[in-house]
Amino acid sequence: MGELESLLLVLALIYLSECLVWVRRGALAFASWRGNRFGLWPSGTWMGNQRGGWLLSNPLPPLGTVFIVPDLPLSLAPAAVFAYSSVCLDPAGRPWQTARHLSFDDVRKVAADGRKLLVNGRVFLKAASTFSARWLADFKVRFLLNEVVEQPPEPGAGVRRQISAIG
Repeated sequence: MGELESLLLVLALIYLSECLVWVRRGALAFASWRGNRFGLWPSGTWMGNQRGGWLLSNPLPPLGTVFIVPDLPLSLAPAAVFAYSSVCLDPAGRPWQTARHLSFDDVRKVAADGRKLLVNGRVFLKAASTFSARWLADFKVRFLLNEVVEQPPEPGAGVRRQISAIG
């Protein structure tokens, strides 16, 4: 193999390496090869490890699209927050989670430091990205101030309203 063929091979490998997309464990990728039908690709389906896996996107940029959807790393209850998500659509398993529990009364300060979400100065969970950590910090502050969610309605109120409308 001559120098020109070696250079062409190296350029082809660099180009194909740009087509690889890293999908974290627990996240889902919606990929389309021609732009009209999307398929669901979990992490670790091709060359993966305990943190995620590679997904090969279309080498011709205008023909393919990949959307990566990370999981929500926490569970909310009416009086507490839990840094654990029981939902996992990834057949390879869910990512490692801190499983910390705090009642809303114990939360004093919420901040984001990189991918880490800090509650009262301690690491509460590690988000998928820095944007996700900032969004979670902002959401928790608004949630604690009751700007996002009002108090849940009385159980069965909607059913009683529908029954009274019938009769």
